[in-house]
Amino acid sequence: MRLPTVLGLVLLIPLVLRPQSEDAGITDAERKNIGEAKPEKREILAVLREVNANQLAHPELDASAAAEPLRHIWLRVTWYTGVVAAWKATGDPSFLEQSLAYGRELHWQVGEDPDGPNRLFPIQLWAELYLAKRDRAMIDPSINWLATPGPLTPAGSKLWYMDAQNAGSPPIPYVDSLYGAPALAMLAKITGNVEYRDTMDAFFDAVTARLFDRESGLYYRDPNF
Repeated sequence: MRLPTVLGLVLLIPLVLRPQSEDAGITDAERKNIGEAKPEKREILAVLREVNANQLAHPELDASAAAEPLRHIWLRVTWYTGVVAAWKATGDPSFLEQSLAYGRELHWQVGEDPDGPNRLFPIQLWAELYLAKRDRAMIDPSINWLATPGPLTPAGSKLWYMDAQNAGSPPIPYVDSLYGAPALAMLAKITGNVEYRDTMDAFFDAVTARLFDRESGLYYRDPNF
């Protein structure tokens, strides 16, 4: 499942599962956009289960990604943020248990992705699961990684949020890195450490300064576009 598909599911779930009473007062135009034949909750849940089961059976990872799951961790955790969103929207415990099993399988590690911001993606997932279970083991590796100086961490480099690209090419920012920014906000909430929030603000501002086009109100994916 591609990242836009996951995001689409996350945005759609709360809309289609909201109580019928919330439809009171909406305009005819809004009702038309939603659709007169809005699916029932049980139908939505059935589709979510079917799509999730298909993704489990057909992960669409190439051989190198399958052989090194920690190096290509973002491919899976972006899907699992959608699985957690499905649990929150439906209350179906199977989605939560599936996500917990995935975390235990990877021992709650941040992964080995060559781009620092991509390691925020699993941190975001582990933080969400921590908020559900309050098990410190779920976030300790994330906290330790963020505090360890290195070229890919905010504790070790002011340019930790860049994409290294290929050897010999200068590193560049990329807008999809911001997908992991909520991880820092969640850790600030969990730990009370405002430095995570400060890091998130600096990260967002730096990427925005390089990639945001004020005339169109849109971001470039990276400076190569």
